[in-house]
Amino acid sequence: MRVLHVATVDWVAEDGIARAAAAVAARTGAEAHLVAGRPAGAARAAFDETHLVAAPAGRLPWTARFASLVSRLRPDVVHVHGGLLAPAVAAAPALRGIPVVASVYHAPELPTGSSGLAFLRRLGDQRTSSVGTARTVAMALGGVRTGRALLRNGRLSAVCTPIGPLARALDGAGGRVEVVRGAACVDDSARATWSGEPQIVFAGKAERARGVDVLVDAFLRLERVLPTARLRLCLLNGSEAARALAVADRHERMHVTVGPMVDIRAELLASQVAAYPFRWSATMTPPLAAAEAMAAGLPLVGTDAPCIAELVGDRRGAVVVPRDDVDQLAAALLGVLTDRQRWERLAAGALGTIATRWCWDAAARQIDDVYAGVLGRPLTRTEELR
Repeated sequence: MRVLHVATVDWVAEDGIARAAAAVAARTGAEAHLVAGRPAGAARAAFDETHLVAAPAGRLPWTARFASLVSRLRPDVVHVHGGLLAPAVAAAPALRGIPVVASVYHAPELPTGSSGLAFLRRLGDQRTSSVGTARTVAMALGGVRTGRALLRNGRLSAVCTPIGPLARALDGAGGRVEVVRGAACVDDSARATWSGEPQIVFAGKAERARGVDVLVDAFLRLERVLPTARLRLCLLNGSEAARALAVADRHERMHVTVGPMVDIRAELLASQVAAYPFRWSATMTPPLAAAEAMAAGLPLVGTDAPCIAELVGDRRGAVVVPRDDVDQLAAALLGVLTDRQRWERLAAGALGTIATRWCWDAAARQIDDVYAGVLGRPLTRTEELR
């Protein structure tokens, strides 16, 4: 079985959707090809072959070069990866007659208590650095409708998503809708340990949407009570980077780097809690960095933003606080970092959450089953052994 993977956002190997596509491709039993508008970078090893089509991701499936590539490769399945508009790729003329599976990792969180222009303005505020306002609004207002229409007319064969409410919204339109939860893998070779000089870690984009400013303010309050605490911010570029660097210059127990991390796992293993105080779901569900922190044995302190709420599930490995609440975030961090028995219980819960609910290996087995289902045949023995 040959599967052609297509990202519906611009390919950046360090970003969540690219990492998710690579994790799936590396673990499923099919021959995996990637087509992207930029070089695959660190994800190259996950694919049997990579193919470059010089076009923005949103237009790539409609280009003549893409059509020629599909004609030459003759994939059995095309697997598109992205947000709520990813299923729209199934309408590309080059894919007519080919089963299309869409993995939908992100759906905008609709603002409440707004109407008309106020609604659109608030929704626009929830865009991310990689998804603009127009695309965010289009996803929120037309994404589910588009997915249902394509499932109904047969152009889209299946949707895989970790977002429970989205799966329920798409179910019944036709095709197959599967809740597939992949985010990390537990590595038994090393785990985070308790420390009397605890470190709080955040890894991700320096965006207001992700609550970086709230975390910085909470740490400044926390260190008055727990002066041995440290804050480690591993930031990708964003609007909050400059402020975080400026504050770190005045606080010796706060360490900030901006740019891609060479070894983020080492930072996780050196920490005692991961903090993800998201204001809204401004990234994929779940944020892979947060899941990887839990997979390293870190309790998570986060908010009830949907992308975090899906990750923590029954909260056996996490403490959840209201959004935008500096005092409660500081109190929650203090409660975890000063109670060793509670920390150990939450650390074990975090590992269990990843192993039983968010394991990439289990997700890949589900997706193999989806591939087989849309083709109406099981994988061959050769494919099973890949």
